[in-house]
Amino acid sequence: MTTVLVTFAGGSYGLGITRSLRVAGRGYRVIAADADRFSLARAEADERRLIPKASDPEYLDALRRLIAEYGVDFLWPGHDAEIELVARHRDELSAATFLPPTTDIEICNDKMASYERWRGAGVPVPGTIRIADRSDLASAFDRFGGEVWLRAVSGAGGKGSIGATDLRKAEAWLNVHDGWGRFTAAKWIKGGHRLSWESVWADGELITVQGRRQLVQGFASLTMSGITGVPGVNQWGTSPVADDIGIAAVRAVSTRPHGNYGVDMVCDAAGNPFVTEINIGRYNNDGLIHWQDEKLNAADLAVRLGTGEPPPFDPPLLHPKQRDAYIIYGIPTTPLQVTEDDLPDTPLP
Repeated sequence: MTTVLVTFAGGSYGLGITRSLRVAGRGYRVIAADADRFSLARAEADERRLIPKASDPEYLDALRRLIAEYGVDFLWPGHDAEIELVARHRDELSAATFLPPTTDIEICNDKMASYERWRGAGVPVPGTIRIADRSDLASAFDRFGGEVWLRAVSGAGGKGSIGATDLRKAEAWLNVHDGWGRFTAAKWIKGGHRLSWESVWADGELITVQGRRQLVQGFASLTMSGITGVPGVNQWGTSPVADDIGIAAVRAVSTRPHGNYGVDMVCDAAGNPFVTEINIGRYNNDGLIHWQDEKLNAADLAVRLGTGEPPPFDPPLLHPKQRDAYIIYGIPTTPLQVTEDDLPDTPLP
């Protein structure tokens, strides 16, 4: 039996991991950890434990104690803040992980740094500049034809993003978000699908890839940009061109890719893909982690690779899902009614 400790376990990602491990047929024991007791109540695991947030100085010590208490073989951080922290301290934890090199994570978590890598390697990217002041913003409008896409340099879920065609409104947006120096303005690519190109690598070798196209953004009406990071309706499959671009994008940020590299692209009206970011160190919330089958159980694959086992197939396994099949996504839990006594109240480890 392999014991896996999953953090942020009550969220969509943690539930996807747990459910996939449950059907892998390898007798996994799952320990759920979460910093929110309400989220933890949703976790589907053998044991549930409250832990501090990743921003808490006690976070790493809490993980160490849980690893020792439960004999954890594999640690799976489930949130971007946890991923970077655990990767930085992985050698101090007595459990295996499947995380990219820390330098790769730092580059991909900085949208300007990753853009510079891709531009230098000739990877197709929307022209992008960092906005330090109003003159930079005005230059962006001039350079990109009077339309720009604004977004925060760091963060997920479309943080701070919006398309702008008016300098005055763009300036107000940056003021409201305190975005001067912390936002970029890019050429606004419109007219085509958004693509997600999920890839798994081990010691520089491409293990598997699965692409998909976004048809509907979940809860798009709730944001001004229409971007939420929440899936709505997708279809499996991307073109060979996206394969070439995805591989080039990963290679541009890493000399020896290891772990999960989810390359996001946006297409123009002619279908040409442009790389916008890499979600690094994790599967995407709306992707492979939720859709296990006889060809690929993505959660089981990550544990195998992280613990030194070979994949259960000959790599690379390219696009194993049925092309063009629809993925109709919804909130991955049913409502849960509990009393105060039912809520996890195990003391912090």
